[in-house]
Amino acid sequence: MTNFSQVIKAGGVKKARKSGCPRMREFDQMINYEKIKSVINQLELEINNYNDGLLKTFPLKKYIDLIDKYPEHAGLQYRSSEVERYCEDIVASSNFQILELYHKLLIATLISTFENKLKNKKLPNEVKQYYFKDFNRIIGQIENDTDFSGYYRYPNYFFSMDISICNLRMFPIGGRKYHLSRFPIRKFLNKGGRQFVSILLFLIFEARGKEPFLRVHYDTHDPSFMDGFTLEGLIYSNRILADVMKMNPQIRGKIGTSWIGDPQIERISPRLAYIRYFEIANGARYFYLGPSDKAAKDATKKSSTRRRLYNEGKYVPSDYLEAWSRKSLIKWTNKLKWYW
Repeated sequence: MTNFSQVIKAGGVKKARKSGCPRMREFDQMINYEKIKSVINQLELEINNYNDGLLKTFPLKKYIDLIDKYPEHAGLQYRSSEVERYCEDIVASSNFQILELYHKLLIATLISTFENKLKNKKLPNEVKQYYFKDFNRIIGQIENDTDFSGYYRYPNYFFSMDISICNLRMFPIGGRKYHLSRFPIRKFLNKGGRQFVSILLFLIFEARGKEPFLRVHYDTHDPSFMDGFTLEGLIYSNRILADVMKMNPQIRGKIGTSWIGDPQIERISPRLAYIRYFEIANGARYFYLGPSDKAAKDATKKSSTRRRLYNEGKYVPSDYLEAWSRKSLIKWTNKLKWYW
């Protein structure tokens, strides 16, 4: 096994810092409200040209009220029966293309009214700056019409993420996005008694509860996603995440499911092994979930080597749940010596 201990332990952070990590002055963001207003006016015009009564029959405020009522720990792609019916009724009164225009208008409207909601969030300034960056990116996507047909409809994963960001149910740290979640303990009931005991001990003595955790999602649709996909980016994002936890003491820790946490990665894609090494070295745990269609799809999408080994039956991508308690994460960050 490659020895990364000099780099991934807290004392090795200075050695790891060779390239520029995002600093506040490097991406200080402003919201262009004139552009947002222009986008909203154009979308309203397109919808009204099709049916000038549609926005009165299906007011945006009602849709926003419905998503504001989502359970606090709802998953990223959760949608209530009321929202599903609302979308079905819009399609019945128009078509899927108009529903997509409506959803674009919904997103733009959420961005235009975010300020009061954001003021009430206990978040570090870095996270708020990342919000601004994401808002500008999302508005740019809508204005330039760069996404494929069907993007602005459920169950598209990235559309669900855009709505959650603009509704402030999620918060961004670069390409990593987070939302409140419960620890998925039921998924481990049939995964082995010894591991299940380890999970219970983790929840009782280290995390001190099964909720709320911050669940991480990777937004590969974000053009800046790969900018933070380095050891330095990992250190930086987890440092900010620890600040979020310090400001919100009810949060138990961080969780995330991915094929990247699979120990096989050390053999198959060793350049990605640093993620697991870094997190385990600093207090995180990994729990086996098993193979899944999504793991196979994600693991083989951008690597010809993993795709070949998978097709030859020499590699079966498996999901692992990463769990990092607030106690361990904050303890790690308190040891850091930062040179930003």
